[in-house]
Amino acid sequence: MNFEEYNQLGEETQITMLLMQGVNLHLVRSCNEMVIQLYALDNFYVELFFRKTSSLCFQIKAFDQMKQLDVYLNSIDVSNLYAAR
Repeated sequence: MNFEEYNQLGEETQITMLLMQGVNLHLVRSCNEMVIQLYALDNFYVELFFRKTSSLCFQIKAFDQMKQLDVYLNSIDVSNLYAAR
């Protein structure tokens, strides 16, 4: 399945598939009143959008362009790569 086919599914099916088959990348970003979590599914990525005041997802966005991952680069901790051994 690609991200275009995924986007054609109903929201409930998208969330179920994401939670059962997706990988939570533990990358989160905030903007305005939203918190956005990033998942990987098959060969694309899925963002779940939440309001900061709620734990309910209100939007799902799938994409396959690597450029769209740039907003998560500052969230990746690479400090352990430079730790003394």
